Amino acid sequence: MRPALLGAIAAGGGGIQAAWSALRITASQIVKGSPGRLDGINCIAGSNITLTIYDNPWTASGSVLYTGTLSAGQSATLSPSPLRCIDGFYASFSGTATFDFQIGE
Repeated sequence: MRPALLGAIAAGGGGIQAAWSALRITASQIVKGSPGRLDGINCIAGSNITLTIYDNPWTASGSVLYTGTLSAGQSATLSPSPLRCIDGFYASFSGTATFDFQIGE
């Protein structure tokens, strides 16, 4: 699954633009396969879950950038943002959940 470009968001006043794309996942997988940033994560947990985000574009190993937990039935905006990676992001979790990632360029 590839992220779909949602568009650029213009911040008022300074003319600053932050481009981002969104990706929905329901299983452990690559979130971004290159250097960049993660601007936000929304989660709906179907069971108790622990999410771990690695600075690794291919597998659940290497530098841990974020770890967070949710209980079954919870929905939340997790607040690791902004996270920056050198190589890419890999999201690993056990249990049942849907995550929506906001990925910066």
